[in-house]
Amino acid sequence: MKAGRNASLNHPPNNNARIQERARYWFTVMRSDTRSERDEAEHKIWLNANLAHRRAYREVEELWGLLGGFGEGPEVREARRLAKQYTTPAVYHLEPAVTAEAVQQGQAVEAVPGNPRPFTRRWMPMAMAASIMFVLLGSGALFNQPLDWLQQSPVYQTALGENKTYVLEDGSTIVLDTQTRLSIDFSAATRRIVLESGQARFDVAHDKSRPFVVEAGSGRITALGTAFIVKKADKNTSGSEILVTLLEGKVAVAQEKAPDPATALLQESTASHPAEDKFAPAPTVTLEAGQQVAYSPSGISAKAEVDLEQATAWQEGRLVFEDHSLAEVLADLNRYSSTKILLGNSKLDDIRITGVFKTGDNKKVVQTLTTYFNIRATNDNYGNLILTPAG
Repeated sequence: MKAGRNASLNHPPNNNARIQERARYWFTVMRSDTRSERDEAEHKIWLNANLAHRRAYREVEELWGLLGGFGEGPEVREARRLAKQYTTPAVYHLEPAVTAEAVQQGQAVEAVPGNPRPFTRRWMPMAMAASIMFVLLGSGALFNQPLDWLQQSPVYQTALGENKTYVLEDGSTIVLDTQTRLSIDFSAATRRIVLESGQARFDVAHDKSRPFVVEAGSGRITALGTAFIVKKADKNTSGSEILVTLLEGKVAVAQEKAPDPATALLQESTASHPAEDKFAPAPTVTLEAGQQVAYSPSGISAKAEVDLEQATAWQEGRLVFEDHSLAEVLADLNRYSSTKILLGNSKLDDIRITGVFKTGDNKKVVQTLTTYFNIRATNDNYGNLILTPAG
């Protein structure tokens, strides 16, 4: 059984560009004196269907407020005049395909392509939409900054102890571990993922024309039709920054960011330290199934063979350790629980752990540790479990 983990299948968030388009459409409709009761009902349905809809609509309102009197300038009036010609099917898709029954029942349904309603007396809303778009196209000169809110990438994330699965638009699947956050940026040329924190598994749909790239830390992982896991170490955790494990196929792991001067100086002064020696100055490493590599600003490690069952155990709510230090074990387990286990004495650092632990139940972990080792546990004022030598 999985403890404290809610596995769910989710589809990608609504396309941001389409949401922004709908927000601008509804903004113009609601400001028009020709709007009907049906318009108001459909606008309410769309607005309440998704938090992203409300956010996008608010952004359009804020932008219009910033434009002020410019919205009535001669250029915009000309855009309105031209918008009178917008009576072709090219603009009909902006009409929401919501049934009258859905409006009456107040159902929160998303607008989908359908047969357009007659475009009677709709030129004014479309003129206002054209006006807004005209201003947006010239807003670089107006605001001297890009309109990033029109280009936001979808973001996927999980909370403490949560595990989620997402199916992307290309058919690829992403499994997010606890406290993981990443963003998606798909284009006609590439499929780009940015892993900001946590750990994720990627099962990539094959597409030769669009490489699948995961950017994490100081490097990137490129794959075509494969499955792999990328883990970004906690900032407070020593050792490698990014760990890449290949489950199927092949991936290329490349370090793209050179060490800064401070890092280079640290490398030089600690060159004889075993923990630093494993990093070799290799720009790219190609992995085969069952191999693992780590990288940080210091470089890329040598390839190592791994137990894939152990590497994927987190998807089943388990963590498997083989001859790990107690500090490493606790750092990993603490990612899944609000009850943290802390070492209260450096003498415990030398304890080596081999075993399987269920995630999200740190009290059970402490019970196991105090049973098999000469350790006692106490609580601090913050609810943490503090481990110290017994006797």
